[in-house]
Amino acid sequence: MTTATVTARPSAPVRHAPLPPGQEKREPPTTWWQTEEPREQVLERTLALPFTADSDANQRSRQRGLVKLLDWLEDQPGRTWQERWVASGAEDAGREWTRLPMQWLAEHQRARKYDRADLCCGMIPLLGGQVVRPAYRWLLRQRPSQLLAHIRSVTDPDGFAALKDQYTATGHAGANDCNNALNRVTWIVTRKGGTVHDVTIGDCVELQHAIGEHQTNGYHGKHLFYALLAGVGVFGPDAPARLKTVMLPGQLTPAALVDRQDITCTAIRDLLVDYLTERAVDVDYTTLEDMARTLAGLFWRDLEKHHPGIDSLRLDADTVTAWRERVRMVHDRHGTPIRPRVNAHTVFSWVRTFYQDLARWAADEPTRWGPWVAPCPVRDSDTDHSKNRARRKAAMDQRTRTLLPALPALVKAVERQLKDAQTCLATGRETPAGAPFTTPAGENLLRRAGASSRVYADDPATGRRRDLTVEEERAFWAWAIVEVLRHTGMRIEEALELTHHSFVAYQLPTTGEIVPMLQVAPSKLDQERLLLVSPELGEVLTAIIHRVRRGQQAMPLVSAYDSLERLWSAPMPFLFQRRCGPEDRAIPRNYIYTCLNDALAASGLTGPGNEQLRYTPHDFRRIFVTDALRSGLPPAHRRPDLRSPDGRHDPRLCRDLSRGRHQPPPVLHRPPPGAATRGGVPRAHRAGVAGLPGPLRAAEGRPRRLRTRLRHPLRSRTRLHPLPCPAARSGADAPLGGDPREPARPAPGGQGPGMARRDRRDRGQPRRRRAEARRHARPRGPAHHRPPGHARSPWRRRPHRLRAAKRRCEGVVLSTTTRG
Repeated sequence: MTTATVTARPSAPVRHAPLPPGQEKREPPTTWWQTEEPREQVLERTLALPFTADSDANQRSRQRGLVKLLDWLEDQPGRTWQERWVASGAEDAGREWTRLPMQWLAEHQRARKYDRADLCCGMIPLLGGQVVRPAYRWLLRQRPSQLLAHIRSVTDPDGFAALKDQYTATGHAGANDCNNALNRVTWIVTRKGGTVHDVTIGDCVELQHAIGEHQTNGYHGKHLFYALLAGVGVFGPDAPARLKTVMLPGQLTPAALVDRQDITCTAIRDLLVDYLTERAVDVDYTTLEDMARTLAGLFWRDLEKHHPGIDSLRLDADTVTAWRERVRMVHDRHGTPIRPRVNAHTVFSWVRTFYQDLARWAADEPTRWGPWVAPCPVRDSDTDHSKNRARRKAAMDQRTRTLLPALPALVKAVERQLKDAQTCLATGRETPAGAPFTTPAGENLLRRAGASSRVYADDPATGRRRDLTVEEERAFWAWAIVEVLRHTGMRIEEALELTHHSFVAYQLPTTGEIVPMLQVAPSKLDQERLLLVSPELGEVLTAIIHRVRRGQQAMPLVSAYDSLERLWSAPMPFLFQRRCGPEDRAIPRNYIYTCLNDALAASGLTGPGNEQLRYTPHDFRRIFVTDALRSGLPPAHRRPDLRSPDGRHDPRLCRDLSRGRHQPPPVLHRPPPGAATRGGVPRAHRAGVAGLPGPLRAAEGRPRRLRTRLRHPLRSRTRLHPLPCPAARSGADAPLGGDPREPARPAPGGQGPGMARRDRRDRGQPRRRRAEARRHARPRGPAHHRPPGHARSPWRRRPHRLRAAKRRCEGVVLSTTTRG
């Protein structure tokens, strides 16, 4: 196939999501009436009200400075004052811009020792009168001082007063946050012109990118100014609730994903766009992005780099062999191999799927896909990753064996760190400014002076400043995430999506009492689940809610960003949220990793090689499953999302909600009084919840679909897994029928029938005592006189086999982990 080739198209990086109509970035005008005024009119307008200073001395300084600036600008090339300002080079000088007019004054024998102060004062009426409009790279490098406050008083005083009233009406407090928000709006008005109500969302996005480029004051991520503008109705009713919703890029189209790889051949580029558009219907965005990166980047763009002019999917043997070798290695930007590629089989799988899909689709649409059908360059053996899977499984098993014994020490460490951080913060708040105090760890600190909502202290031993508020906050969330993950075994995305609406109060149909449960939103399996809230978990969740509320009646509503799907959720009362400056934000995944790493570094826990232990959120899920297996759950039924009131794994106490929410939950069963302690919620957390139910009897006449199905192989009346019976014959010679005491045992390698519950009586059979039923059902006589199918069970009257099976089950507990 021969097609024309074109040069690579430039791909501009997408820096923000699409903006609403009418909210695009405004381009600064080249000229306006203030910058075209002659010198005499500029002096007359900017030295009169409302541009006058508060004192005669300041007014004289402004007048002297304004005259010097206009004299200097008149000597620069340009028709307007703005053109002369740009040509002077003052914007490139930044904070040292005053040396340029001072040098000009010195050359004209007009230098004075107070020239710098006069020039700074003269810039106030020059900017307030919008004679010049400097770029952000100059504005953001100047100290605000009185400059921005004066601009607000002469540009749009009513608009800025409305923003200040909105700040107070929304419950915010603190002059520092208010001034920072007003300064940002002032920068936009100074750069773009107009009033407060002329600001667009695109202007706010442009300012945020400029702040990140030209400032490093730690206030880059604060978007309070956008919330104030949206609150007074500047952006209209359909504006996004947060500026970060617009700043973060959304989902890209298949064409944008392909164009990021700079493919030269137009025909192949269009083919990949059409193919990804067809596949985008049945895959998620993360998978679609991986497919585009593999097919357009690692496959075709790599072929174009090493075989210029290639334009066909039909590849020769030498080309395919060379491409396979390059894919198996990771290269740097210079093309030098660095290390073997771990997911090379994934790359081969996507390419093989691409060729096979084209061949299948060509049968339905031959004119569209038929010309591109070609032999697949990837063999079936290239996609085999059984060895990698086995290595990964072994690494996970070894990691679980290493981290499981250290979990109790980690739990005690995070609890101790939280108590020490809370004590240190409370002591620091009570200590006067400049006074020393001692932390629970024995460190001597000095309370830092200054009015702030945070508590700062200086460490004389290290000479660094410590933010005790941030230390206490990270210690709390490290403790919270460790407790929630180890008590529930949830995935990290499921834990971060817990909201205040996730709590379900289930009323027992037999006693009418309330059982607290936690509803887990679907994540990987697209199935909702209910978890019984244990006392320990109830204490942790209560502490989280109390912290997030901060004394308010309701929890704040925040939106969470999915970094994988690149989507924002609706405003919801998430449990994992924290206060960032003047606004509430959902806790992202990277903050959880930061808190865990800080807690582990402070705990001093080390592994077998004396290296620092590192826990990931998914490690708690594997440890939870391993602990459940050690408690007696068979490996075939490990379900970390099911919990019992006493904290052990019990699938009988939970239900799968995939059938719908309208169906009532099944009858819950509790262990007998002496078997386990009563579960439920702590006494301090029972507000609005009825008393804890006592041990429940098995409801007689339950429907069969609600009967217990999970059984333990080492306990009586248990549901056993299919095991080969040594006394049973294989093939067609196997006897039919079965012992009513035992489920039928399949032949080795065969597929046995479904297991039935032991000693289940027929509906018409009267209820009898267990011993009597066993006596009547027990076969008599030698083995050759037993009824067909009544082979001796390997679990009955075989103590040595029972002990051996028990040892085998206990031996695989620690090596059993879960993926996903």
